[in-house]
Amino acid sequence: MDSEELIDKNTDRLLKSFGYGSSTQFYSDEAIKAQVSVIRDLANTRVPAIFFGRCADYVLREYPNHMNVFLYAPLEARIEHMCKDYQLSWTEADKLIKRVDRQRHNYYKYVTGKNRGDRDNKHLMIDVHEYGTNLAAEMICFAARKNV
Repeated sequence: MDSEELIDKNTDRLLKSFGYGSSTQFYSDEAIKAQVSVIRDLANTRVPAIFFGRCADYVLREYPNHMNVFLYAPLEARIEHMCKDYQLSWTEADKLIKRVDRQRHNYYKYVTGKNRGDRDNKHLMIDVHEYGTNLAAEMICFAARKNV
C-alpha cells in the first residue's frame, strides 16, 4: 500500500467516525422518517434532551421550550485542531473538514431546504474557538435555564 492509499484509508476512517451527513445512505425517505420519528418521540417524553445534528433544529421547530444552538469555529482553527488531535497533515485536515462540511450541508439542505448554519431558527450561535468549549458549555446552560 502506498502512502496515498494509506492517507485515503485513514481519512475514510476518520470521516466515518464523524458520522452524520457523511453518507448518502441517510438520504433515503425511510431513513429520514425514522430519524424524525426518533427525535420527536424523545422530545415528546418531556424529559430534557440534547440532540446533535440530524436536522433536529428543523424537526423540532414547532415544539415549545426548545433551544437551537449552532457551534462553529474558523476553518484555520478547525484544521489546527484536527492536525493536533488526529495527527493529520494540514492538507489532510483541510480536505477532510471541507468534505465533511460539504456532506453535512448537502444533507441539511436535502432534508430542510435551508442552509446549515444560517441564523434562521437558531437561538444561540457560538464561536467555540473564540470562547473555548468550557465557556461555550456555560453559555448554553445559562441560555437553557433562561429558556425554561
